[in-house]
Amino acid sequence: MFNLDKYTPNLLSVFAKKGGAIGAKLKPVLNKQIQNQTIEMRRDNVIRGLMLYLGENEEELFLDCQAHLEDVGRHKMKILVWIATSCRPISVVEDDGLELVLQTATGDSSYKLPARRTIMRRIHDQHATEKAAKDKKMLEASCVALTGDHWTSVNNDNYLGVTVHFIDASWELHSFALGVMKTEERHFAEACARQFLYVANQWKIADKISTIGTDSAPNMVAAGRILPIEHLPCVAHVVQRAIVMSLREGGFDGALAKCRKMVGHFKHSPANSDELNVQQASLGQVQEPLVQDVSTRWNSTLEMLKRVRRNRDALHTVLSQQKQNLALPTNAEYEKLAKLEELLEPCRYITELLGGNKYVSCSVVLPALCHLQHVMKISDDDPAYIARFKAAFTKDLNQRREKINLEWLKVATTLDPRFKDLKCLPRAEREPVWAKLSELVKGEEPTLQPLREENSEPPKKKTALLLMDSDLDSDSETPEDNAVERYKVEPSASLDQCPLKWWSEHIAVYDMTREEDLIRIGKNLDKMVSRNTMDGALDLLKELKNFNMTLKLLQETRIGMSVNSIRKHCTDEEAIALAKTLIKDWKRLLEAENNGRSQEGINGLVQEREESPSRSHSRKLDFNDDSDKEHKPRKEKHELKPKAAPQPPIKLEKHGDRVEKHQPKLSERQHKEETLEDQRNEQRATKTDERKHYDVSRRHSSADNTRKRPVELPRPLFERSERPIIPANDC
Repeated sequence: MFNLDKYTPNLLSVFAKKGGAIGAKLKPVLNKQIQNQTIEMRRDNVIRGLMLYLGENEEELFLDCQAHLEDVGRHKMKILVWIATSCRPISVVEDDGLELVLQTATGDSSYKLPARRTIMRRIHDQHATEKAAKDKKMLEASCVALTGDHWTSVNNDNYLGVTVHFIDASWELHSFALGVMKTEERHFAEACARQFLYVANQWKIADKISTIGTDSAPNMVAAGRILPIEHLPCVAHVVQRAIVMSLREGGFDGALAKCRKMVGHFKHSPANSDELNVQQASLGQVQEPLVQDVSTRWNSTLEMLKRVRRNRDALHTVLSQQKQNLALPTNAEYEKLAKLEELLEPCRYITELLGGNKYVSCSVVLPALCHLQHVMKISDDDPAYIARFKAAFTKDLNQRREKINLEWLKVATTLDPRFKDLKCLPRAEREPVWAKLSELVKGEEPTLQPLREENSEPPKKKTALLLMDSDLDSDSETPEDNAVERYKVEPSASLDQCPLKWWSEHIAVYDMTREEDLIRIGKNLDKMVSRNTMDGALDLLKELKNFNMTLKLLQETRIGMSVNSIRKHCTDEEAIALAKTLIKDWKRLLEAENNGRSQEGINGLVQEREESPSRSHSRKLDFNDDSDKEHKPRKEKHELKPKAAPQPPIKLEKHGDRVEKHQPKLSERQHKEETLEDQRNEQRATKTDERKHYDVSRRHSSADNTRKRPVELPRPLFERSERPIIPANDC
């Protein structure tokens, strides 16, 4: 059985075609239905009963109708999607030409377009279905961000569009419109704030909103101050205003005015436009129309410059043939326009980069502004008009940059693994950003920039879980601090890598809940060892087995020593075996770390030898200068004389005709240093003699002694009575 609700509107025509007189008999039955029901509701009730009858008594007729109904349902759904996504009027279903096209496309001459009421009902049903799906996604999101924009239609009606953005549990970015509402009242700050709160309450996300982004209009900025959430002005609007101010100061008005008149000459006359197309074809250029710039969109100015410069020859040829009196740009002005295009192209790239909604753009703002400041840096060979443009741009951008909630953007940049080195910030501003990030991770209220006018209750601080009876860790160190420090020293991601994908692969390392659970297990194991009670040790070891232990966590906790003590004193064989397995796995981590360091040392030594030509060259010169040293036998280490300690200078005193040498008295510290140096030399000589004696005795006894030497067991890795071999971090 299939869902009848999808196919009810056209069932009458289907049964009239397939079932003969059955469809005709339904008409009087419909007239007897309750009067307050719509025609669709009456039809649904009758057809449900009819289909049940057909399913039980006329199976072949039922299956024949079902296939046709499914095709009809698919066609209606496609029409619905087309109307909704392309913003088509509902009256399009009354178009006879569209119905003829669909009859030809489907091969069914009896196909009828759905009624207008049917499409309206289906649109509402589909809207409810989509809204439920969006509600479910936002319910699972921990926090969301909103962007809003006021705009005016061609009929001079005011609208507010609100879009939501959030990251789900799978680290995927979602963005979709929450609504477009017509606004009747003036765009005062209080009215704008009420409209945003209304949309948030409609979708039940008012308590999840972290940030709202708008343009830099004064009413929007004031509304952002009223709302108890962070406000981020649109950076693309900031760049727009900086470019507009720079164009006024740069002295490009004359050249741009000539371009506008020239473009208008061809835009307002189809005949002139046709002549330009012919001339473009004769020169082998692409036939493209010119673009007239708009004062509110600087990128249209850039596109106008590109088109004019590309079609310079064609434009001048057509205008010369028409004998027009238009003032054309001179060669010097074309050179100015080329320079201007070079300056505006990076701005276009940054604007498009910040305008994307399928990737994270908030963390790119500060690096993008830093790039623009680098591009607009005045050089010695810049012409005067370019220097004025760059100076005006930099001045205006710096003034507006201070008003775009820099503290929030700094945190976003830090959380992006591509830019967490914070090279876009001065060195003095980097450490405060990391300190603020630590506060946010701990759940503390940020204190660097109070933006809220309304006093909202700050979130509760997370309790710092400290290790029990551990004098190796600082009392103020928390798992959140450790996570931030680990992320800080993590290698930066490549610029072409998606930050969300990076976090999806590394989130387990910075999971606070995971680290707190590990500390809890360590504290319980510590208590068991100190009280000599092993009840529940097996459960804790099993829970510990599920952790992906790292050498860093072993260094920060005493779990290794506790597990080793349980292995020695526990009577449960299963717990002992599990403890041995854990220690064995952790030893591999230590061995891998030591091997990696040894390999790095060897590689560094080899690289140092390869990259130090001065040393190798000097050795080669020494070898060539004294060839007899090649066969000179090397002395044993113990035969080398220790380096003598530096002696104090000898004073010469003259007494009449005699000159006496006086050795100054050594200080107590120098005397101790000489004594210690003599003792070290004696110990080295003794060890060398013992090693030499051992080698001689080993050669004499190797032939006679056939017994195996006893295997020397390695030193225990985790002993409770002493400090662990793995060094502990000092805060």
